[in-house]
Amino acid sequence: MDTAPDCAESLIPFTTTALGSALKISFGTSGKRRSHTPDYVAVARNGVWLVDVRPEPLINEADRESFAAAAEVAVACGWRYAVAARWREQPSRAWTRWRRGVG
Repeated sequence: MDTAPDCAESLIPFTTTALGSALKISFGTSGKRRSHTPDYVAVARNGVWLVDVRPEPLINEADRESFAAAAEVAVACGWRYAVAARWREQPSRAWTRWRRGVG
């Protein structure tokens, strides 16, 4: 069974600690107050990452605004930010390459 830290660790190499939904961001957009909770805060060898996981076809304009706010928070904290939007494709490709004996 995948747990939140297991998923984050597979997305960010060398993750030492991952906390699921550990941070709630409040921000203003188009005259409205909104909030967003990124999926993970991950501590890796190369720094702290704030990560959102959303399949690319499901990302809408409100998500883009939330992701932009999360990226601003990450920058303000000296962290990195990423949206994992195609991560399901990668394991499939890796499996295919392994089966073919490539890489």
